[in-house]
Amino acid sequence: TAERPGTVALPAGGLLRPGTRATDAPGTTPYFFKPPWQRREEERLEPVEDPRKDCPPELKKVIEVGLFFEGAGFGNMTERTIHHLSQQYAGRSKYFMTDGSFINAHRNLAEAKEYLSELLCETAILSADGSRLILCGELKIDLFGYSHGAIAALSLADDLRDDGIECERTNANGESVTLRRLPMPVRFLGVIDPVDTAIHHINPGEVTENVENFFGAYASDSVAEKPWFEESRPEIENTHKTVDLSPKAVDANGDVYPGLDHQGIGKPSKSGLRVLQDMSTAFREVAGATPFRS
Repeated sequence: TAERPGTVALPAGGLLRPGTRATDAPGTTPYFFKPPWQRREEERLEPVEDPRKDCPPELKKVIEVGLFFEGAGFGNMTERTIHHLSQQYAGRSKYFMTDGSFINAHRNLAEAKEYLSELLCETAILSADGSRLILCGELKIDLFGYSHGAIAALSLADDLRDDGIECERTNANGESVTLRRLPMPVRFLGVIDPVDTAIHHINPGEVTENVENFFGAYASDSVAEKPWFEESRPEIENTHKTVDLSPKAVDANGDVYPGLDHQGIGKPSKSGLRVLQDMSTAFREVAGATPFRS
């Protein structure tokens, strides 16, 4: 029988010719001859193969990791708010101290990225043919910092946005196979009275767009030590619609924790306990996050 103009009939016996699919009914226009809008409509209904189908169950996990960056200073660091938070964090954690130097700051960031890379590799597996890495699980990153350490946390969030995290494995043929997660999301960023002394590569004026939840705590402007830092204690702007879990919106330092100076806000023993409690409360609001241990 003659075919209608604009249609291509399927051959008898159900055999498919190039440009047809099993879902094309006999006597209708095959998929690849259909207009683009119609193809797009059908593509929405196409099943997508889960790349994780070959992942072993033990790799389909969520790894929560908290990185804690201390401020510069001397004395007993175990009294600091950031140290307390690192001890109460329920997931994997790593605590970084700083002496305020350029070398130390960049060594801490390099160590943090290497650690995150190792954790990302914990959730990855080589494909059956060894040609690629498949990400089986999830890595949830939480960053915390006080003073210089707050700038380190901001700087790391910036690097995770621009460079991501890389996992590298060697397949059976001795070939290097790389997986890069770019950009890498930061689930939570908590900063306590940031102090910028230009030892990091960014101007930490705002929360980067890969940050999903933010908490900022700032000391009072009225304290005597404020002139020591002058304008080096920046207010961190949140312009990317990141969920802001700070106690309240702030326009200037001191609106959140009046009466607390820079030293006091960093130590629970100096009335900074409010900051510790507020940070823990804010983190509890994050979907899927395991709350801090009390």
